[in-house]
Amino acid sequence: MALKIVFKDIIKKRRLLKNNDYSFVESKSEINRLVAYGKLFPLYLMPLKFNGEDIEKNKVYVPKKIVEVKDKVDEMIEELIKKGQVSGYSCNLEYKGNSLVPSKLTVNAKKDDKVVFTETINIW
Repeated sequence: MALKIVFKDIIKKRRLLKNNDYSFVESKSEINRLVAYGKLFPLYLMPLKFNGEDIEKNKVYVPKKIVEVKDKVDEMIEELIKKGQVSGYSCNLEYKGNSLVPSKLTVNAKKDDKVVFTETINIW
């Protein structure tokens, strides 16, 4: 009977993932499992190239396409930094329910404490 329940749980999770629903990801072990299966990847809130640290507090785990989108946003901000148009950076997260996978992230670039660039990325 327990095997049948586990099998139903696996089917449910696969169905949710197919629909980009990460509501069931409520533990670090579930994140680790999805990382191992290639479904989630680390995303640095403060990019390493902006002196972010390679520590867990600076990471969230999201689908690969989201990492790629954020990398492109960070490249745009890097160009603004080179031009002297940006001097600050933040990445804010939103969550749904108890999920450890953020549902949305917003990147802000600032100059003199005023937001000069913002990009919101919907995750799920």
